[in-house]
Amino acid sequence: PEEHATVETLQAVGACEAVFAAGLNGRQRKFLSRFLAQGATLVSARGSEDRVARDLGKRLARGHTVGLATPAHPFYWNGLAGRIVGECVKKGTPWQTFGAVSAMGLAISKVGLTLGTDIFGLQSFDAAALASRPVVLNPEWPVVIYFYTPLAAGERDRAVKALEAFFP
Repeated sequence: PEEHATVETLQAVGACEAVFAAGLNGRQRKFLSRFLAQGATLVSARGSEDRVARDLGKRLARGHTVGLATPAHPFYWNGLAGRIVGECVKKGTPWQTFGAVSAMGLAISKVGLTLGTDIFGLQSFDAAALASRPVVLNPEWPVVIYFYTPLAAGERDRAVKALEAFFP
């Protein structure tokens, strides 16, 4: 989202010949397109992660500078970024991740914590981890739950049960 984009990220978008937008809505794509270089394309990354990674990889193989824009940290949002980086490493293609305002930073802001407030710690978990193994949460500390992959109904119920043990 535009309120999470950093100047560094927008400059990186402007240096790409193509930017694959995974999970961005129309408003977010329109915002991002304002920063594309002349002649660069914004590609809607639809379909399977394998197909999108293959399409992006083809452009990299032709020597293009390509970006991936996601609505949250690309390595937490879905598996696509991990697949792309894996291919880059195998082929010796350089890659870089650019920052944005973090979900954890947003959570701290939403609970009203300000500079000078000592919260003693932060917590972040993947929802699948909550569903698959015992966790101990501190209800006094901010927590962000990431959904790296969609949860099946049973997994969702187990994750909710784990959260309810600490946050009734």
